[in-house]
Amino acid sequence: MAMGGDRIDPSAYLLEDDNGETLLYRIVQGMAVDFSERRSSSMPKWRELLFDAITASADPCQLSSRYGAIRTPLTTVLQYYTKNWAGIKRANYRFDSFIHFWASELQLAGVDLAEYGAKEKSLHMSGVVGLEIFIYVGFEKSGPVYNPDIGE
Repeated sequence: MAMGGDRIDPSAYLLEDDNGETLLYRIVQGMAVDFSERRSSSMPKWRELLFDAITASADPCQLSSRYGAIRTPLTTVLQYYTKNWAGIKRANYRFDSFIHFWASELQLAGVDLAEYGAKEKSLHMSGVVGLEIFIYVGFEKSGPVYNPDIGE
């Protein structure tokens, strides 16, 4: 219903693909891209989908093994947020506004932030999930000086 169609069956939010990802991963990817592109008009739709996913018991710390790395929705949302390298550069490579947005959205969806933060921190501190995120810091997206292997 959030994106203009019928409501999604709550059990669909718990289905996993071969990488251990649920629909929650697609939702956070869309939210991150739209936030980085400053598409605030789409946020209420993503918010409703996130709420529905969390209400259906989607785990905001569920592990994914996509691309050979273990990720959580947090590391995935950061990865997709940073795909807009021009927006990241405009923000002077600061992530605080986006992290605040992410935490606020989880809280609005009914997630206990203290419990969520402790679980997420545990996954990172134990080494199960890494915090490495590729951010392109070059000047051009294409052309003779573009090198996709340069970043930090």
